[in-house]
Amino acid sequence: MARPVTKSLRLDDLVPEEVAEIVVGAAFNQFRLLVDALGPAVAVAESRHAVEESPLWQAAVRLTVFAQSGELDDAWECEVDAVPDIDEISRLFHGRAGAALQPAVALVLEAAQARVSLELGDGVDAVQLAALADLSPQQVRLLARQGALKLKAGTASAAQAKRWLEARGVAV
Repeated sequence: MARPVTKSLRLDDLVPEEVAEIVVGAAFNQFRLLVDALGPAVAVAESRHAVEESPLWQAAVRLTVFAQSGELDDAWECEVDAVPDIDEISRLFHGRAGAALQPAVALVLEAAQARVSLELGDGVDAVQLAALADLSPQQVRLLARQGALKLKAGTASAAQAKRWLEARGVAV
């Protein structure tokens, strides 16, 4: 998935539009590399309005809101409907030159994937739990060693994770 997550970055502190700016900026940089390869005869015009209305911008904003609060976009019927946005943004950063995964984007992707996994009844790992709980993965593992959370092979069951997150005041 989207490893690593910076421990000093908090999901609730992210501004969805700023995350969208990072995502669209990365896409534009990749596009610019392709255009530059075509030579100087190709011109690219930038329009701030067009960028903010783009499907990628909208996907990044709605995915950030979902990651932060679990709030579903109007077009989504359930959490699983977030998967295409997760996949689209993940593809943008994985395996492409010039697209380093930014910590804010990694945090959003981990938290959003965790919410989808919990909805499907799948377990979540320490990195995903950390993203939702505003902790570092090391803090989650320490809490597990202290008995506050049960991890089996580094993963908490969906039921265990939901109970633990709810006890911490995290909406699931």
